[in-house]
Amino acid sequence: MTISQGLRHSKKLKGQLAELQARAQNSVSYKADQKPAFLFGQTVEQIDRVRSDLIEMETRLAVTNATTKIDYAGRKIPLTSAVRTLQELKSFIAWLRGLTPRAHEDTYEEEIEWNDTMDKRIRIQTKWTCDFPEAKRIERVDACQSDFDRLNDAVERANNVTELVKL
Repeated sequence: MTISQGLRHSKKLKGQLAELQARAQNSVSYKADQKPAFLFGQTVEQIDRVRSDLIEMETRLAVTNATTKIDYAGRKIPLTSAVRTLQELKSFIAWLRGLTPRAHEDTYEEEIEWNDTMDKRIRIQTKWTCDFPEAKRIERVDACQSDFDRLNDAVERANNVTELVKL
């Protein structure tokens, strides 16, 4: 079984576990004359088996990821490091996209406000300084996204050919 197959199997087990837990939740208490479709005790036994399978699968994935190295940017890095880097890049890209920079480093806004002392409206000009204007933000997002895509490709290649360790 490859890492990719193990990841899909792990996801399937998590889905089964959630479904079984919902069944158990619904059958923990019932009217004496209305037996539930799934009995609590039997469902808990199934939960124990699926949870045990999930723990074994996730352990095999973790050990394999920790002992597998991939080529990235001219060096070999552990697959675990690559996965963590992908998580951080994804988070950083989302943060960058959420910033609201101005178009240029220096911009000016003009507002009209009432001045009580002068008893009239006056124009007030405010200078804004932006340390990370929109063009630089987009450039940084694009660079990070390219890094993410290259690393993700390397991880996917490894996941598709690397066999899981046996425990």
